[in-house]
Amino acid sequence: MASKRTFDDEEDHQGNDDRDLGRLAKRRHGDPQEAEAMFIASLIASHLRPAIQKEIKEGLRSMFRGCACLCSPRSSINQQGGASTSGGRAMQLCFVNKLPIEFFTTFNITAEDGGPVQIELRYAGSQQRVVTEQVSNMKVQICVLDGDFGKDGNEDWSADEFNAQIVKPREGKGQLLKGETVIKLEKGFACINNKIEFTDNSIGTRNKKFRLGVKFLQSTSVSVSVREGRSEAFRVKDKRGEPYKKRDRPSLNDEVWCLKNIRRNGDLHKDLLKNKIKTVKDLLRLNTIGSLREKFGKVKKWDEIIEHAEKCAVDDDGFYMYRYDATVSLVLNCIYKVEAIFYGQHYRSLQSLNLEEQRLVERVKQEAYQNLQNLVPIPTPPPHDIVKTLTGTQYGSPDQGQQGTVYLYIVHKHFFCATSSCLSSIKSICFFCAFH
Repeated sequence: MASKRTFDDEEDHQGNDDRDLGRLAKRRHGDPQEAEAMFIASLIASHLRPAIQKEIKEGLRSMFRGCACLCSPRSSINQQGGASTSGGRAMQLCFVNKLPIEFFTTFNITAEDGGPVQIELRYAGSQQRVVTEQVSNMKVQICVLDGDFGKDGNEDWSADEFNAQIVKPREGKGQLLKGETVIKLEKGFACINNKIEFTDNSIGTRNKKFRLGVKFLQSTSVSVSVREGRSEAFRVKDKRGEPYKKRDRPSLNDEVWCLKNIRRNGDLHKDLLKNKIKTVKDLLRLNTIGSLREKFGKVKKWDEIIEHAEKCAVDDDGFYMYRYDATVSLVLNCIYKVEAIFYGQHYRSLQSLNLEEQRLVERVKQEAYQNLQNLVPIPTPPPHDIVKTLTGTQYGSPDQGQQGTVYLYIVHKHFFCATSSCLSSIKSICFFCAFH
């Protein structure tokens, strides 16, 4: 009997797939255009495959966990549920998305990604959303819990224990939460879309933190079987500190005063604004070009400012192409650092260049910095849309011969070149390669 294939076999299988693609490409040697399409598609697929396989693995693991719960002899509810936990309570309310580690009073409560806070009603065992039970369309209430609640990892609290952890407002401060704290579930799901905010900080609690809690508004014969939900702990600070907060890892679009050692509306901040440096991205771009050191190099702790700015994630904010001539082009990231060089249709990493080629790259780079208006954005479609939206930036000239214009593509931060004549073949082959 043949042995079953496990997840651990994937790397070997991927190696076999790559060899299979190579053999397929060789079979098409009689058609240069088809061979080119197969080669580009196989490169793209080799970078898409790990992401696709990861999604499949996670989906299968989730499905198997659900099946295990459904098949458990301890299951105490219908087949859509799972094993009864939380002191016999078969369902539970949950906060779906992650919350920030700090909030400020009078500012709208949102998730860490800036979107609305999401809440789900789930079966305790399978963790699947409840969509058919009576409670899946009832009202729930958002409340504030003490930050220490649940720090021991205990998930089996009673309703009375939960209610005892609800934070009472300080005298003269009014309700801790202002806004629409009651929302209605629809098929076991709800979002805090309406404006809701803290009116007081969390400094009055023992660990100076709060949690958000959610419970059913009314106790019914059905809702008593549902465990209340709680979020992770976070701090709530006074609104006066929000405009001046500085993050450990700034974002490219943060205002430049968010960096360490730059005081908002201070002399350095004003000097930067005079030089059209409004954001962290503006600062990093000019630092890459080399035009900042002369003006600001003598500023105290300037190196610390640049070091803090360089903690930004710069690889997901677009790429640009600078064409030196018909055969040589540079690819720059969003802060104008060189990422790749192309000779014709051939990709070369910076590490592979000889001394003469390095000098050429430096010469082309300096020319690009003098002609930033000639940088061309390169489209970077999301991985799941690559087959449908595979488009590129024109790289060669339209009159390069019968093969057609050369285009440049970026997939999963990897660079590819292809002629327009083989684009349709790439799209059709790429789907096969990615899922083979």
